[in-house]
Amino acid sequence: MRWAVRAVGRVADVPLAIDSADPLVIEAGLAEAPGKSIVNSVTGEEKSLERMLPLVKRYGAAMIGMAIDEKGLPDTAESRLAIAERIVAQALDTGVSLRDIFIDCVTLTVGAAQDQAWETLRAIGMVKERLGARTVLGVSNISHGMPQRGVLNRAFLAMALGYGLDLPIVNPYAKGVDEVVAAADVLLGRDKMGLSFIEQFGKQGA
Repeated sequence: MRWAVRAVGRVADVPLAIDSADPLVIEAGLAEAPGKSIVNSVTGEEKSLERMLPLVKRYGAAMIGMAIDEKGLPDTAESRLAIAERIVAQALDTGVSLRDIFIDCVTLTVGAAQDQAWETLRAIGMVKERLGARTVLGVSNISHGMPQRGVLNRAFLAMALGYGLDLPIVNPYAKGVDEVVAAADVLLGRDKMGLSFIEQFGKQGA
């Protein structure tokens, strides 16, 4: 981990996501990372909270809190919210700033758990409204094992953005992703007067 972080840090001037379930590996990465890093991830499991949160605080890192616990991923948005509440509360008690907490409400493929797409969207909205925490999601998980994955990914991305998703994890080079994000920014009022949208697409015509 130390070697990998040093190598990436030499060529990428961006925050690094340090990903491991082992706190010793996480700390090794944080110790080598230039600037602010992101701990990926902290779960609602008590052992994860106890081991990871002090590292997040000590190194001034941001963190991804996954709405899963010892029982796995809950079926309902309400249960995911309860886990997110516990993660946020303990993180704040440890001294982590709310602005450094990103909650992942987790999505499963619709090929195996079709009803869970809706629960994920509801959970995102609840976390935004009730906790004020920012949200992150691996959007393309929704289409795993399905044909025409890009179609499902773009539709789900638009829906998730509408529910308040802040940080979609997507392939930025995938067809149509930038268009969906730009359009959502207009429709959700983030792109005032649609100026950025016009600048990006105005020359392409109707």
